[in-house]
Amino acid sequence: MRSGPEFPCQEEERIPCQNCGFIFPRRSCYDYHLVNSAPLEMVRRDTRNFASICQMRRICSNCHLIIYAQQAHECQQQRQQPQINCKMCNGPHTEDQPCFIQPLKPDEDEQEDANENNNEQQQQQRTRNHRQPIRLCFFDAETSQDEPVQISQNINGYRHEPLLIIAEVICEACIRAGIRIENVGQRAQGCFCGTPRGERWRNWCSPPFRNAPGDNTAFPNNITFNHRRMFFHSFDNAEDNPVDQFLDYLLNHGSQHMLTICIAHNGGKYDFHLLLEALHRRSHPPTRICTTGLKIYSMSLGGNNQRKVLFKDSLNYFFCELDALTKVFALPEDLVTTKPFFPYLFIQRQHLHCRLRGLPEIQYYQPEYKKAEKREKLIEWYVQQTSVQTTNFQLREQLIQYCVNDVAILRESVLRFRQLIGENTKNLDPFLAVSTAAGLALTTMRRCFLPENWLVHSPEGGYLRGRRASAESQRYIRFFELQHPESAGQIQHAQWALGEAHVEDCGYRLDGLWLRSPPLRPLAIEYMGCYYHGCPKCFPVRDQRLAAGRTAEELFERTQQRLWELEHQHGYQLHVVWGHEIKEKLRNNTQLRRKWLEIDCVRPMDPREDCLRGGRTEPFKLHHLCAEDEEILYIDIVSLYPYVMKARSFPVGHPNILTRDTLLLPPNNPLPWTTPKHNIYKGLLLVRVEPPNFMNGNLPPVLPYRTHDGRLTFPLCAKCADNRQQRPCTHGGRERSWLTGYTHEELNYALERGYKVVDIYEVWNYEKWDPNLFRSYVNTFIGLKQQASGWPDGCASELDRAEYLAEFERVEGIFLDPEKIETNPGLRMIAKLLANSLWGKLAQRVCGTEIRYAKTPAEFHQLLEDPTIEMLDFDHVSEHLDRCVVRKKPEFAKAPNTNCLPVAAFVTSYARLHLYEYIEQVNQIGGVLLYCDTDSIIYVGKRNGQRVSEGEYLGQMKREVPSRRILEFIAGGPKNYGYRHVDASTGLDERAELKIRSFPLSYATHQLLNFNTMKQLVLNQFNVDGAVDDTIADDVFFVGNSIGVQFPQIGRTRRSQLYTHLARKEYRPCYEKGRIMPGMETLPFGHRMNNTQTSHGQINQQRQTRSPIPPQQKRPRLNMNELNLQDLPGSSGWTEADYRNRYNP
Repeated sequence: MRSGPEFPCQEEERIPCQNCGFIFPRRSCYDYHLVNSAPLEMVRRDTRNFASICQMRRICSNCHLIIYAQQAHECQQQRQQPQINCKMCNGPHTEDQPCFIQPLKPDEDEQEDANENNNEQQQQQRTRNHRQPIRLCFFDAETSQDEPVQISQNINGYRHEPLLIIAEVICEACIRAGIRIENVGQRAQGCFCGTPRGERWRNWCSPPFRNAPGDNTAFPNNITFNHRRMFFHSFDNAEDNPVDQFLDYLLNHGSQHMLTICIAHNGGKYDFHLLLEALHRRSHPPTRICTTGLKIYSMSLGGNNQRKVLFKDSLNYFFCELDALTKVFALPEDLVTTKPFFPYLFIQRQHLHCRLRGLPEIQYYQPEYKKAEKREKLIEWYVQQTSVQTTNFQLREQLIQYCVNDVAILRESVLRFRQLIGENTKNLDPFLAVSTAAGLALTTMRRCFLPENWLVHSPEGGYLRGRRASAESQRYIRFFELQHPESAGQIQHAQWALGEAHVEDCGYRLDGLWLRSPPLRPLAIEYMGCYYHGCPKCFPVRDQRLAAGRTAEELFERTQQRLWELEHQHGYQLHVVWGHEIKEKLRNNTQLRRKWLEIDCVRPMDPREDCLRGGRTEPFKLHHLCAEDEEILYIDIVSLYPYVMKARSFPVGHPNILTRDTLLLPPNNPLPWTTPKHNIYKGLLLVRVEPPNFMNGNLPPVLPYRTHDGRLTFPLCAKCADNRQQRPCTHGGRERSWLTGYTHEELNYALERGYKVVDIYEVWNYEKWDPNLFRSYVNTFIGLKQQASGWPDGCASELDRAEYLAEFERVEGIFLDPEKIETNPGLRMIAKLLANSLWGKLAQRVCGTEIRYAKTPAEFHQLLEDPTIEMLDFDHVSEHLDRCVVRKKPEFAKAPNTNCLPVAAFVTSYARLHLYEYIEQVNQIGGVLLYCDTDSIIYVGKRNGQRVSEGEYLGQMKREVPSRRILEFIAGGPKNYGYRHVDASTGLDERAELKIRSFPLSYATHQLLNFNTMKQLVLNQFNVDGAVDDTIADDVFFVGNSIGVQFPQIGRTRRSQLYTHLARKEYRPCYEKGRIMPGMETLPFGHRMNNTQTSHGQINQQRQTRSPIPPQQKRPRLNMNELNLQDLPGSSGWTEADYRNRYNP
């Protein structure tokens, strides 16, 4: 193959070779492939006989594979599929047979969880049979913030400089022997904790207390020399970097025949970045690193014949702050003390040796940025400490004690967690096996509960993912018709009843065929997906394996042969377009891209894109103030996901894939489907559904729909949802309907409530269903959780306890051992974690970013030229090291071998249906829905009236605040609400709660953003006279109706530099789930009023007769300095009569 700036050649004509079967774009290429002498630049004395390209390879006329001269070829043998050792399930089977998620044997080491990239999985696989002894290292880093730094043009902050790292090590042998860190001098047989050798190592093991000259204060006597505890610091010399010392210890001291697992709490966002910055500076990149954005999940150091170190973040296993772990694991006070308050802003080098009488000023503790309860405790503690005359404070001394205590809390928590996991999962080591709680749950399932050849690994993109190029070709043909109006309706393609056009004699299928009037020849339209046709521009490495395992050169030559035959043997005129050509046009033309995306194109079902959705989260009314006979009830479902996993049936085995040509034939029921009996399938269905004009009983819609911009909505019109249309719906049936995938359970439920299936395209029909797939798993950990919760209140006598055990076994089918029922917060946390974290791991995303390092220009350019990845970002982190952020192209991205998307889709579908059943209960008792959030409902009911059924068992509703009466509710959107409540018995002790996702609700935040100000913002934005579209043009709400909150935040750069800056977030109400109506009520997009409906009906009728408010009379922008709630509807001064007077003049 020739190379250079003028290659590959531009096509001038198609010249086939009768000998080898290849087609050449110009005469010079054809002549070159016949040359049987070596080029001059290759001629040497020892040059062998040179064969021409034509003699070296040819295309088989039967199977169209490329055959090389030295390769034996028999078509019949090529077509046979030999058995392979499957990389997915480690079992022998042919390529087209199903793969399974196989159980892990108890005596084999576990793989790293699929969060890690494929290289890490391969490394774990290589070390399976050579498991090294393990040493655990617990560490914590403390930094100073002396140096101002400018991160960007708009961000200024203070850089974190490492000042102290304390690390404690203990090996497996000592852990098994019951030896603790405090047992100085004791060692187990075969101990490899390490023995201090050399003056430097011994200095590391000595606590670095030191007083300033003239200060004779005694040092604390509870921290002494310990060969398992190291102090790395720069107290006495700013040039002695603690991180470099720590890395030197890990990489250059101790046995080479062990694996050190270093654990830090929140290390992925803090401590690991200090290490990574030092590694960048040394041009010593980690062997492997797993990240999401700038968060590090795990990191490895060391290669062959080197000390191996693995870094894990404990926060990924138990999701709570470090100070909460003392209660969670009930740590003894003789080992650790409760994590005290510390003046982080006081950590500056100039303060190290100054001994203060009392404590640093309270602003160094940042009380305003703590939550209100924690702030009160801080102030109380500070007053108490400063009132003691003997209190003194030296930063160096206090920093050592504080850090030692932090490491002790971490050490004892991890060891207790590791012990509890091992006892309940057949000695599984969580920190060796996985990096997250979700990975731990799935590994436990595979190790202890999963039978062989049962749970299926589903292919990413669906079983018919190879036809996605065909779907893109259909989109292009529709696009071609828009550009050539004279061809509209005349191009035969796959969506015609006749199907794609077939070419006689050769069996070729055409993407599109336009039979034009003579003398014009028929136009064959061919859309070439680059991956499926071996595009030489996108895949310059011609021996790279692409679609169907064939090389790029094979695919391209087959394509060229096909095009030549169509043009010269069958007389078609060709219109050929490559996928990358379309992408370039769309990338540079916004208007063209919009038209392209608006084309409705049927593609093969992808369970991730079409069927997998999260929970239902939306407000139904943006504000409600209770009347005297009303109260607001906040209820949530007990363990929703564990319940549906235990109580429902799930598909196992591989499905039968049915396509549209089969689904429209008997015995299938004719379309449209209007009742569940029309659907004879069980599994996943790709359908076009048409919603009803309205839902009976004022219930919310059933089926979810993801809009073009990614919002998960529950509308009654797709067009309205896509456009966020606040006006009444005027769209026709085709515009109201949408195409997506659903489980048969959710679809049948919707058919019972007025939905229709107007077209069907693909079905995954499962014959095998398992109602017990997760039952034993869930029962095990729910039982452990219940036992670790202790006896419930009121179970003091033996009779009460016996009744409780019998009732729990009757309802849940779980036997509780009375001897093991005792309060154990650590075990309860672990059981709850494992019970709730499993299903999400079955649907882990692909195409995540990876960090790769290049040490030489050759490695960097190799990454740039790698056709399987796309370079997203790179940074020159040191003189000899480049940090590159890459992502696998979708064609080459491999899904984790533990994914089972259909099962995950059924879990979320069952959960939404279970929540909807309770929503229907609210309607049946005459309640008013206010809000729902995945597993919870907020509704209005009459005091002492009917209630939604409640209970204590799995899947039942439980009151969130049973001793309180909620009086008022306000919502600014999904995951964005608040409520005001009082004591239910006395009506006193008024409080307010805010629930705002990803927003820091500290004391300082509450001074600006609280229930009253949030209510003011919501009312100012959404409460209008008449429908929103009468007063606001083009469906646009107020701009600038927000509150800005500042708070300190730790940031990270691409070079892993840490800094603190004063961040700012804007809070504003945002509701995009439906139409906003008078009275702060909402309606789903596309809702059409029924003549018999009373909800909103009278208001709408009055709105039509009311004159629109002129644009100049819109509500003015909110002035945050003037918060007056009394004159706005919904405030505490408004009554139900005020509402009627306002909306019924």
